[in-house]
Parts: sequence; C-alpha cells; structure tokens
Amino acid sequence: MDFGKPFGNHSLRDRLKDVERIFKAFRWSWDLGLPRFRSLANFRSAIEELESIDRESFAFRYPMRKDGSPSLKRNFRFNLFDFCEVLDPVYKFLDGAAYGAQGELEHEYEIRAEARQYEMENYDNVDRG
Repeated sequence: MDFGKPFGNHSLRDRLKDVERIFKAFRWSWDLGLPRFRSLANFRSAIEELESIDRESFAFRYPMRKDGSPSLKRNFRFNLFDFCEVLDPVYKFLDGAAYGAQGELEHEYEIRAEARQYEMENYDNVDRG
C-alpha cells in the first residue's frame, strides 16, 4: 500500500489486495461459510463482477462522470435485493474482522509494552559475565 496516497482511486481490486495482506497476516480463512464466499477465488470473482460494471467504482456513488456523461450504461438495471442478500453478510463479516484485528493488535502492543517494561526494570540485574 502506498501510504503517501492510499486512496488515490476507488478500485475494489486495489482494496482487495490490501485485504488479502491483512487476512494473510492474521492467518484468517477465506471461507466465510457463505455460499458465494468460500475462498479467496470467490472474493476475487465477486470483485471482478463488480468491476466489470464499474471499473473505477464511481458509478455506484455518482450518476455522472466528470465529463458529464452517464456513469452507467443506458437502461442499466440490477436487483438491489439480491445484491444486498449476497453482500450484506460479507460486510458484516468484514466489520467483525476489522474489530477483531484491532483487538489482536492492541493485545500484541500490550504484550510488547509489558516486555519492554520488564526489560527496563531488570536491566541492572542482567549478568554481564
């Protein structure tokens, strides 16, 4: 991730790369127990499907492009209920994962702080033999 310009675009594919690194770091499984989300390949497929409609991820937020042209093809339609039925559980999972990651990181930081504190308190007691 380029921290100088972390969100220079809204590409879901780019965001997924970051999510993949997080899942790998925490050793999380990609199997969410949801029919369409059992593997990383399933996630990539869902992202590709969304990006095939809206490559830059602007159309779902803005009805027009900067040049004034429509952001989606004429007569574009999709079933919002199906969309929500498939993706809402994924959002719920990712929200929980973010909460869990924060908790794991805080726990790791506490362990490291306690180890540093112990080292500082016992520095003079080290046998320099």
